[in-house]
Amino acid sequence: MSSDPEQAPPTDPAPPPRTRRPWWIPFFLGAIPDVDAKSLTLLGTVGLAVFFEAYDLSLLTSALSFIAADLEITEETLGLWTGLIRLGGLPAFALLPFADRFGRRKVFLASLLGLSLATLASAFSPTILVFALLQMLARVSFITFSATAIVIISEEFPAKHRGWGMGIFGALGALGYGLSAILFSQIEVLPGGWRALYLVGAAPLLFLPVFLRNVPETRRFAEIQQQRDDLEGPTSTLLGWAQPIRDLFTTYPQRMVGVTLACFIYAASELAVMQFVPYFILEEHGWEPWQYSALILLGGLIPLWANVAAGRLGDRFGRRPVGMAVMSMLPLGAICFFHVSSDLLAIFWIILSFGSVAANVMLRAIVTESFPTSQRSTAAGWMTLTGTVGAALGLWSISWGQSMGFSLPTIESIVSCFAIIAGLALFLLPETRGLELEEISDDPHAAPQAARQGSAPETSPL
Repeated sequence: MSSDPEQAPPTDPAPPPRTRRPWWIPFFLGAIPDVDAKSLTLLGTVGLAVFFEAYDLSLLTSALSFIAADLEITEETLGLWTGLIRLGGLPAFALLPFADRFGRRKVFLASLLGLSLATLASAFSPTILVFALLQMLARVSFITFSATAIVIISEEFPAKHRGWGMGIFGALGALGYGLSAILFSQIEVLPGGWRALYLVGAAPLLFLPVFLRNVPETRRFAEIQQQRDDLEGPTSTLLGWAQPIRDLFTTYPQRMVGVTLACFIYAASELAVMQFVPYFILEEHGWEPWQYSALILLGGLIPLWANVAAGRLGDRFGRRPVGMAVMSMLPLGAICFFHVSSDLLAIFWIILSFGSVAANVMLRAIVTESFPTSQRSTAAGWMTLTGTVGAALGLWSISWGQSMGFSLPTIESIVSCFAIIAGLALFLLPETRGLELEEISDDPHAAPQAARQGSAPETSPL
């Protein structure tokens, strides 16, 4: 046999095993890209978790009027209490750095357990104060869980399809909202009413063995942790917790400005609008709960599809232009939604839902991709911290506006317009589509020689 390379070309390495379409990805979400079976299994597992956790989170919105009646909350204080609950997400920024120092898996599992237990306990709340405290605990657990899950997906998925993976993750969460809508339609006949809905939120406790088995530590974290320990030696717990925070603010300051502006402003606009959508439908237009549930279910396929559509569009055209476009849908949908007749509510609710869902996919993608592995979870924590503060202030602005004599439709329309500024802030961040994470950011702990030679991290994109 000849040794001529033209006659005996080298054999390509065997491709990684592929899998058929998983049963848990509906056909209307489009074709499955070229993703290996291991990645799909991981995505399905974290997707199962977010399905139930999104169900838990949605209850405060859908059942708000029933909770308010049972716990004797007045309309004038609804914005204050819901804003206070939103502030429950603030401690997540203090928890997520642990994922950068001690592992994504540990933080993911602990926060998942915390949210399930807090949701279960909420069903037995005797007063609004107890309910608010439990929901604050649930919110910090949810934010920690979801941010860590997004980091796991971004680190384990192939570069070309990270947006798709995050879109599917969001779509599975949207299915959880659908389950909430189905059960909410029966709230007037369920024993205990809204409390029965919160009891269902304990379901993830039954799947703990699945999460323990199928959610390993990410390869990128394991590698950077090994390099960091070899080069820097063991670090105390306190210093280990603080180091990612310090690095986050010194390595890429321009990116931090972009993240802060985009997340803070968009959350203030989006949550102020979306929190009052069901309340406005039920109270101002007199809809019955089953009618609201029908709206969510019949129109639910569009925001469900929006997760995957946003991911695919971001993979093709870029996170920044797609993010700007979908954020601009919020004021368009809000201004119309709060000023039209009941017959047209569904049309503008779909616009609101599509824009809200797609914008959050783009925000999660670009923020987690824009920072190095040793800071990625902390960056996700900063995103949620600024978003939580923005959401609370946005909700309080609604109460303030009403106290100043503005009607709910008027103040909602004004606040929604700030989403356009958030879209512009995305252009302070690098374009990350199609790039390996190591191409986007230089990790100060993975490349200490470059830092000693004086190469500034800001020489990479932004």
